[in-house]
Parts: sequence; C-alpha cells; structure tokens
Amino acid sequence: MRNNDITEELEEKELLALMVFPELVGGLSHEVAQPLNAISLACEVIRFRVERLPALNETDLNFFRDKLAGIKTQVLMAADKISGIRRYGSKAVNSSAGDIEASFLRVSNLLRQQFISRGIEFIVQNHNEGPVPTLIDDVVLDLTIAECIVFARTRVEFLDSRHKEHNVPYEKRIEALLNRSPGPNSMVIKWNCGTLRMEDLVEFIPHRVKIGLSASKKIIGRFGGTIQIDEDGISLFFQQTDSNPQSLG
Repeated sequence: MRNNDITEELEEKELLALMVFPELVGGLSHEVAQPLNAISLACEVIRFRVERLPALNETDLNFFRDKLAGIKTQVLMAADKISGIRRYGSKAVNSSAGDIEASFLRVSNLLRQQFISRGIEFIVQNHNEGPVPTLIDDVVLDLTIAECIVFARTRVEFLDSRHKEHNVPYEKRIEALLNRSPGPNSMVIKWNCGTLRMEDLVEFIPHRVKIGLSASKKIIGRFGGTIQIDEDGISLFFQQTDSNPQSLG
C-alpha cells in the first residue's frame, strides 16, 4: 500500500461512498428520528386518554400502562442509537480530545447488534477506572476503534467459513478488552482461532477494510500509538495524555 495518497487505492465507487456517507447518515438519522418522536408523543396521548376511561378497571389500566411504557422505552432506546450515529455524519474532526473508555463503550454498544445478527458472541470487558484521554479527536477515535472491531468480526466470519468448508466446528466468539496488559491506554480484541491456522491475513481482508486499517494505523501512529495484528487478535496502543488535541491536518 502506498503511503503518499491512500485514496489512490480506492475504486471510484468506494471514493463516492466515503464522500456521500456523512450526508446519507445525517439524512437517514433525521428521517428515522421524526417517526420515533411521533410514536413517543402518541404513547403519551393514548396513556392520557386511557387513564380517563371511566369503565376501565385497575387490571386493564395497568396492562395498558405497562404496554405503553414498554413502547416508549424502546422508542427512547432507538432515539439514543440514532443520536449516537448522527454524530458521525454531522460532527467535524478536531472538535475535542477523545476518551478511550467512552469511545470503546460507545462503539461497542453501536456495533453489538451486528454481532448478534451474525451469530457471533461479542464479549466486552471494561476494566478501566476512569477517563483515559488521548490526543486523537473523539470522532476519529470512535471510527478507529470501530474499524478494528469490524476487522475482528470479518476475521471470525472468514474463519467460520473456512471451518465449514472442512466440516470442522468453530466457536464464533470475539472478546474486546479495555485496560488490560500492558496498560490503561491499550485495547485488545481477541477471537477464537479454532483448529485451522490461517497464516495469510491478506487473503481474506476486503479491500475496504484494508483501507480502513491503513488509515487507522496512520492516525494512531501520528499520535504516538500503534496497531498490531496477529493470528488471534488485534491490539491498539494509544499515547495517553492530558494535553489538548493536535490537528489531524
């Protein structure tokens, strides 16, 4: 991979997707937020009307209250997810220094459902005892951690498919660990290697993931950190600091 211009490795459709993605995220989050607000408001109106029905006994009233409360809880959870996604489409880089712990938990929460839908056990362990500031912008930090988690997911899917080809059982499991050895400014993502040892990582890495990892390595390296990949895991080592963030430009 060339170091002078990472975009030279991208196809036109990939460049277009990268450029348009923030706009689509912003538009999609807005469109989804509107009906969520309408559902939340409708729940309150229905609850108000139900509680004033003269013929409704206490058992039925509690039933409707519980159901409406459940709907509203789900709506609020969905709205919170949308709010988290919206930041990647509307927030500019260089806004504030990133906190490793907050970023790790935020990204893990956003990506968790993707693992569930793929049948991958996703274990997240946070052994931090407080904020761990870095020099990296918070949005870029989120995207870097997300890229590494996606890489791990892709690796497990690849290993699972290879095990199936050889009729060998494979346990689809990923463990994301924060504040483990060698220090509080590190993050380790481990996966189950299984019984088939694949030495050539390049063979399975999709082009888009390869580009993301390259960009992540450069960004982390620019701020004194590193990303290491081996057969059963990917590790991020950050430069911990209390200073103000530098420019990514």
